[in-house]
Amino acid sequence: MTSISLQDENLQYFLQRTRTVPDCCAVKNNIVSLCTACSSAIAKRAIPPLSAGNFLDCLFCQDYPEVLKNLNTVEEAFIARAHVVGIFLKLTSGAKTGISYRGSRGHSVAVRQDPSELLKILPAARLRDHTTITVSWDRGTPPSEENLARFCSVDKAKVVNALLWLCAHNPGYKSVVVDYSVLDSWPDHHIPQEVRDASITLGSEPGSTDTPVEDEREGYATSLRDGLFENELNAGVENAEPGSRSFFSDLHGQDLQSTPATLASLQAILQEQDLDRSGPLN
Repeated sequence: MTSISLQDENLQYFLQRTRTVPDCCAVKNNIVSLCTACSSAIAKRAIPPLSAGNFLDCLFCQDYPEVLKNLNTVEEAFIARAHVVGIFLKLTSGAKTGISYRGSRGHSVAVRQDPSELLKILPAARLRDHTTITVSWDRGTPPSEENLARFCSVDKAKVVNALLWLCAHNPGYKSVVVDYSVLDSWPDHHIPQEVRDASITLGSEPGSTDTPVEDEREGYATSLRDGLFENELNAGVENAEPGSRSFFSDLHGQDLQSTPATLASLQAILQEQDLDRSGPLN
């Protein structure tokens, strides 16, 4: 990143030419933060490739509608037309924000993504019909109503206003029908029963500890093209299936029982490497 004055001659030329203004988040004390590529292009009085001046659909912070701000994960799930397979929301009393994935434990899971048809009637009557939100709590006792309400409570008014704004202004929501019967059945504030049912409490298992693990959880979802693989294991397995996947890795080594299929795949990789090398394996 580079910093230039808001009054810089080349920057003012760019803003006047493109009839744009900087994102308010990039301006502080009349100093604008730019990436090096954009700064170099503006210095040459050229339009950067990834600029609103090239008619890209950009939404600056100052233009973000108020009705879509401060929606929590559960509220967003009720008005989303498409859903991922599932969401893990890890609540902790130790983090300042209340959400922290430090010390997360788990297995390696790769899930093939097959998005279904976009939802046409919103909000959904039951959240679990389209997605699963699992809340984990890092203490030995279940979270209190106050703990859950801070991050998982649905504010009816916020959901209604956000959904109506999307239907009026977002082209992707032009065909959406608002199900007022579902909205009428909601109280002003509530925690969906599906979220309560899917919650888990960490530290309550025998032999577990409340001391957090310092490692972070890994995870990604990507579209894998030919020749690209999620990890070295897939790269070494013959006829590995490319595609869109979600992947979570077990950084803490909790899964000590390797499956026969995994061992067979690893053995095949080692045998193939042994044939390709003139010397012994390191």
